[in-house]
Amino acid sequence: MDILVRTPAPYPTESLFGFVLRVSECNGYETPRHMFPEDGFTRGQIVAAGFPVKPFAEMLGQDPDLFTSMAYCRDVAGVRTYKVLDHEFGRSLIKGPLRLSQPAFCPQCAEESEFVETFWDLSAAIACPKHQTRALERCHACDQPVKWFRRRLLSCDCGVQFSEAPLQTADTATIELMALLKAKLYRCPVSSLDNTSKFPLPLLDTMPFTALLEALAHFSSFDSETEHKSAAIMSSYGNVA
Repeated sequence: MDILVRTPAPYPTESLFGFVLRVSECNGYETPRHMFPEDGFTRGQIVAAGFPVKPFAEMLGQDPDLFTSMAYCRDVAGVRTYKVLDHEFGRSLIKGPLRLSQPAFCPQCAEESEFVETFWDLSAAIACPKHQTRALERCHACDQPVKWFRRRLLSCDCGVQFSEAPLQTADTATIELMALLKAKLYRCPVSSLDNTSKFPLPLLDTMPFTALLEALAHFSSFDSETEHKSAAIMSSYGNVA
């Protein structure tokens, strides 16, 4: 397998598929799909939890162990389990904790850091706690869903720059909840987070990450009735505990 011309290393908190797109862009491909040899990757693998990180590492001439944390699954003794970073989901993704084939992200964060964070691999990541805006899910110009198979990290195939998208401002409860989720993902303490919504931070600090995702999975939208939903979320956390 040929080694790519440009072989950047991943950032510690970089999304695996975001990294694939970044590598594709810096090597001049029209889409990440064109970067992979047909004998080493199937079409479905490229945006699936079972993405083969070892042959991808070989394409970069890098140690596959660099991608162990980034991978969405691991195989041990013939048993496959799924994960994000070092958080285990078990042998199934049936509850949909990961957003893989339909990406969403904060273009402002990606423009500033030049990569897409693992945080945006979570289905529950609906807003950016830093810029206090909703995640970008569709192009504001052509209205097509954001996809991994595009030419550039920060632009749509229609040519518009995602950084120019007029993003919707998220409410305070959602922003504080997203900051909590991000801190839990990266195993950072939550006690110092802004908490005007009065979430039970001591409880949430000890709650397993997967339990938090299961609680959030009960809520498909945070757009309306924020006050009532915030109260319901906190009640759900208490039930989980």
